[in-house]
Amino acid sequence: MKDEAEGEQNQVNFDLTEEQKLLKHTIRDFAEAQIAPGAGARDEAARFPTELIPKLAELGLFGIMIPQEYGGAGLDTVSAAIIVEEIARVDAAVGHPGRLLDKHDPLGLEPLGIGGDV
Repeated sequence: MKDEAEGEQNQVNFDLTEEQKLLKHTIRDFAEAQIAPGAGARDEAARFPTELIPKLAELGLFGIMIPQEYGGAGLDTVSAAIIVEEIARVDAAVGHPGRLLDKHDPLGLEPLGIGGDV
């Protein structure tokens, strides 16, 4: 009986927080309204939608996991995954983890946060 009670205490909660649910809804609405239109044509032309960069920046989608005191969003890993997932759902070229959003933090900004003088 004791092992069963300990097992229940050690269970991981995979439910999204209220903030993460709101983020998911916000990013999904944005992606469907701003990214999905024209995704097929961009894919056919093998063109990255650079015109979306200011819109992504306006939503705070660069510096997702950079602390707020350094100008980032200060979000957690689950929130970052939600953002990439919701954008990739409508256009994999924009939301693909090897592209713009996912590489901006770890390759460009994270090294500054770890070893830089910021």
